[in-house]
Amino acid sequence: MATNTALVWRRIDRPGAEYFSLKASKTGWQLMGTVVVTDEKRPFRIQYAIRCDRTWQTRRVKVKIAEGAKVHQFDLRVDADRRWWQAGAGLLAFRGCQDIDLGFTPATNTLPIRRLNLAVGESADVVAVWLQFPSLMLRPFAQTYTRSAEDRYRYASEGGYVNELTVDEVGLVRTYPDAWVCEASDNLGTPP
Repeated sequence: MATNTALVWRRIDRPGAEYFSLKASKTGWQLMGTVVVTDEKRPFRIQYAIRCDRTWQTRRVKVKIAEGAKVHQFDLRVDADRRWWQAGAGLLAFRGCQDIDLGFTPATNTLPIRRLNLAVGESADVVAVWLQFPSLMLRPFAQTYTRSAEDRYRYASEGGYVNELTVDEVGLVRTYPDAWVCEASDNLGTPP
C-alpha cells in the first residue's frame, strides 16, 4: 500500500480546491495542504501541516489562513499525555483529545480513520479539537465513526450532522457528499 500520496480535492458546494500530500517517515506521518476557498464571496488561502506519530496520534498542527489582507495563525502542540498547547499556554478544554479537525479540509478525517483502524461494522466515539471555519474558533467536538464497508465510513457529529465518506486504501477521503470530491491522486511510493 502506498503511503506517500498527493491528491487534489474539489469543493462541491462552493468555489474551492485543495492540494494535499501525505508523507511517511520513520517517526510518523505528515499531512500538508493548501486550500483555496470562498465563504460568502470572501477569498481564503489556507496552508496547514499536521505531524502525527506512527500510531496516528496528532503531535503538532500549524495553520496559516489568509483572509484578504488579514492573516490568522495557529501553532498547536500535543504531548504524550494528550495535553494541548498554544504559544506555551495549556489549553485545558482540549485535554484528552487525540485528533484535530480542521473545518476547511476532509484530510483530518484520515486521522481517526487510521488511528482507530475499525473493522467493518465497528464504531468508535472521539472528541476532536475542532478549528471551525470560517469563524476560526477552537472547541471540543464530539464525533462518531462507523465503518460500514471496506471503503466507507458513516461520520456523525454533535448537532445531528451525518454523512457517508468514501475512502481509499490509505484512508483518505475520495468523496465527502455535498462538500468535497477527489479529482486526482498520485501514489508517490512506499515509506522508507
